[in-house]
Amino acid sequence: MHAHETPEHRSIHQLLHEHAMAVRLDVLQDRRERLATRVADVEQELDYSHKFELASRARAALNAWEAECSDLAETDALLLPRDLPDGTEVIAAAEHGDEVVPSPAVIDRNARPMGSFVRFTDPSVTAARIAHGADSVIVRNHWTPEQVAARKSAETMLPASALYTGEIITAAVDESYTSQPAMAGAVVLDSRMSRAMLEDRMYTLRGWHVLTDESERVSGAELTATGVDSSVAVTALRAGDRVAISDVDKTATSDRLVTVIEPASPYSRSAETRYRDDGNVQVGKIKPDQKVEVRDRPISALTLPERVRLAEHRGDPIPDVRVVDAAELSEHVGATFLSRTDAKLTAGVLREERVQSYGRAWTKYTLVPVGEDQGVEVSQRVGDEAVRFDGADLEQARAAFDLTGGHAAARMHERSADVEAAGGGTSVESTTALPIDHERPCASGPSVR
Repeated sequence: MHAHETPEHRSIHQLLHEHAMAVRLDVLQDRRERLATRVADVEQELDYSHKFELASRARAALNAWEAECSDLAETDALLLPRDLPDGTEVIAAAEHGDEVVPSPAVIDRNARPMGSFVRFTDPSVTAARIAHGADSVIVRNHWTPEQVAARKSAETMLPASALYTGEIITAAVDESYTSQPAMAGAVVLDSRMSRAMLEDRMYTLRGWHVLTDESERVSGAELTATGVDSSVAVTALRAGDRVAISDVDKTATSDRLVTVIEPASPYSRSAETRYRDDGNVQVGKIKPDQKVEVRDRPISALTLPERVRLAEHRGDPIPDVRVVDAAELSEHVGATFLSRTDAKLTAGVLREERVQSYGRAWTKYTLVPVGEDQGVEVSQRVGDEAVRFDGADLEQARAAFDLTGGHAAARMHERSADVEAAGGGTSVESTTALPIDHERPCASGPSVR
């Protein structure tokens, strides 16, 4: 068993018919067809179907194939045959009666039985068949020493799915366990899609592991001073908020701080909040009307109007920008407004249109980017998501509203030649290309002990 593998989960009934455990496990079956187990001096009753974690297994109880798998070199890999090209030389599990032994083989999609993908090449085992339950094959020297080193580094990193908007990537290992130094400085846009922005281009980081730094954080006191309520319903939290674990998880027994990765839906009966606790992502459940005190919030989670008010509160107002209330939009038709989608800041002209439908009439407001005919309807949202801009230097405004809060390590804009040389990245609209040119993704990583 490799150190990086997920521990096996087996029912007790299966385990009793397979192998002995390294720990002492005495089993007695009574008339109620239940199992009484004793590990050390603790005795308890378990159902046949009870699931538990297999901590270890006596080496003497392993068959030859299992022993071979447990002794893999760091550069060897256990992979599924269907993920390998025809002609790949492998070691597969051959069944000889009651024995299961490792035997040389080759990947062959025409091999019999159909669907096995494996043809044994040792003449002495031509009559053998692939052992039941042995789904993987061994590929010798599949991983390079560099990939093994990257895999070891990945064990100390966070999975990309555990990141929140505004974190800055400082080191990255992709899904094929290849180090990606060119991604340093990328800014995380969301965890659900594992997206990040690097120098005006978006990347998908599914399956990656990264080290991060975070953007500036705004304390709960400052949030309150700028008109943002720091005590909110659990469903109104934002990604990156730091809160007490007991406020989002009813099973918590302490008040230590955790980081919200994905807030709960306001439409759920039981608010489920994804949060990060010391690098581990958990899901906490609590009542949807639970009030939560936000201890601090990343500046990247603030809306543009909130950023404007924060700058004014700190005595360093953003030039040529002001907040407009939704009720006053009619007075600003024809003016330029700034809105933000992900990390992109867009300037648009506010337009007004009277709309009538099904006997109802209302005023629709739209932000139309300069030089374009169609825009985005903002109506009641502009007071929360857009601000008026009376200046001429959009780049200066972009710097002021940088998603990272001006973090020195972030590289959201100004594409560099280094990234172009690395492969240029993959736009999030792409469904086929990889984020940066590297080897084909594989089913499992190199063994690390």
